[in-house]
Amino acid sequence: MVICCNEPLQNPPKSDTITRNRYSIIVASFDLLGVRLKIKTILLLTLTILILLAGCAPAPLTADQVPGALPPSASNPISVQRLAWLADGTSVLAGNGSSLLWLDPVNLTEQDRLELGEPVEGLLVNPAGDQLLVLIDPARALVVDLALRQVSLPAEAWREITNFCPPGQSLDVVNFQNAYCGTDALKTAVKAANKKWQKAIRGGGTVERIAPDGSAWALGLGGISEATSWLVDLESKELRYKFIVEGGDIVSVNGALALAFAPDSRTLAMADLSGLVTLWDVTSGERLETFASGELAIDLAFSPDGRTIAMSSKEKVLLFSR
Repeated sequence: MVICCNEPLQNPPKSDTITRNRYSIIVASFDLLGVRLKIKTILLLTLTILILLAGCAPAPLTADQVPGALPPSASNPISVQRLAWLADGTSVLAGNGSSLLWLDPVNLTEQDRLELGEPVEGLLVNPAGDQLLVLIDPARALVVDLALRQVSLPAEAWREITNFCPPGQSLDVVNFQNAYCGTDALKTAVKAANKKWQKAIRGGGTVERIAPDGSAWALGLGGISEATSWLVDLESKELRYKFIVEGGDIVSVNGALALAFAPDSRTLAMADLSGLVTLWDVTSGERLETFASGELAIDLAFSPDGRTIAMSSKEKVLLFSR
């Protein structure tokens, strides 16, 4: 297992150039047979091949298959989409369909449940720790009072929610599912970084996260990319690190499924297509720890003290202890 961090690309390839080259190769091959197919047909064939290949993908790795990787410290066989933690660390908050669950932070048993009547697409605890934003679609959200454990603000446009963030900050959303509180300057920086780097990434990003202190923007990449995720400095808008997970004979696919920053913004957790959860130092770019989940992640969330990472998947929710 080789896990490394490389320096930023000096001249990232433009995605449109790569796409044109792929099309020209495919079209040329069909021309040799005297058959001309429209681009839409070629795209359909390509998509079919990718779906077939996905069905042949290796199973996610477990700790006994990866030297040095740590196994989960707890698991619960329930399907969970989105995760967050109470500010005091006494519960893991989990979106299960249209239900909000409070889970024990040690063994993940269910402590409480609130039926929302809306799908849970994203979760964000406000900096004060007394409210939970529940994204229900790209445009709307509702708010839960965490002390009362009941909905305090019914579903409305999340842009109209004004009493959730600290003074001088307002809500914004990246990747349709990850909300954050930020100043106008931070939101402008995020949009500028997104515009600069998304176009340079082959296939585009799959998941995004903003560091709690507003210093960095993490972008997870699709499986066709040469890296697993990129870390962009939001002050300079320059690429700070590429985080790459390569497994040689064990695993040969990159692609980030979920990302999460620790509360102190010093550590980035990254779950990839191989079932690994890797922790990175965002200052030095060094790998800190690797966990093997045996699952494909949907979401990740750090505990308030940064010592535990919760991970959701289609089949179960897991905890990893540092």
